[in-house]
Amino acid sequence: MPGIEHRGAEQQQVIDEQGVMWPACSDELRRRLFCMDYQGNLTGDLVRNLGFIALNTSPRRAIIRLNARAVASPAVAALLYWLDEHSPEHIVISYDDGVQLTETFNSSAAAMTRLSAIEAQAERARRVHPQHLLLTDLGTERDDPLARMFAYWRSTSGACDITKLYALANEHLANRYIAVNSADFKILDIGAGLKIPDQEWMARARQRHIYDQMDRAYSAWAMECYRAAIASGRPDLAEVKAQVYWPSTGKAPMSYRRLLMPCRAPDGSHFLFGANTAARAEMNQSAAH
Repeated sequence: MPGIEHRGAEQQQVIDEQGVMWPACSDELRRRLFCMDYQGNLTGDLVRNLGFIALNTSPRRAIIRLNARAVASPAVAALLYWLDEHSPEHIVISYDDGVQLTETFNSSAAAMTRLSAIEAQAERARRVHPQHLLLTDLGTERDDPLARMFAYWRSTSGACDITKLYALANEHLANRYIAVNSADFKILDIGAGLKIPDQEWMARARQRHIYDQMDRAYSAWAMECYRAAIASGRPDLAEVKAQVYWPSTGKAPMSYRRLLMPCRAPDGSHFLFGANTAARAEMNQSAAH
């Protein structure tokens, strides 16, 4: 590409948030960013703040700089294509996000696996915003449906009858719940009251793995929460705002409070019951009207 800076056999490039690769010295890129007279380290600031990736390459080596918390998905995709095509033997990933860390890889495949994980984590951080709460943040059984669910869980020390949970969810949660097998994370049942826009997905959700949501960022976050609740043996309360991708309807905003309860069935098997209500702000707004 014309205009690429050279130092020996080295090439210095940047990949923008749209996945377009530019020479690091490109005047056209500076014009598009209205940065012709920029006095600072433009490449570094683009990496730290706008999700760009800096790429310095020689015939057998690639040095990649990115901000793992802000890197743009199209930029990562373009970099993966470049690595697959050029297959450098030595790859260094430098993280420019306040903590200067580096990782070294001796194959493109290993680096691509790591970059895919970084992109998934960044995408999840952009779209899933949980606020984990204390169980003492629950209201009273009289005014908080989740408090009723927790009271039953506590009264049985987690040895719950799933049919009783279904009945409670029907009575107090308008059937907003999900039950998941703790061993294989397949969905045992899902309440029709959950605010899920994709009815085709809802119709085939039972007995499918939670990863079959198709939204990898959201389902990976959910799996982490499920595993943490199971490992602790204690319920987990959170308020969640997220942008979730559904196969038939695309991205949709979701806002809710949920209580995850690790349970033991009478036959000795284990399951996780997720009780769900509207977000507290929505509940307060409804009460005001």
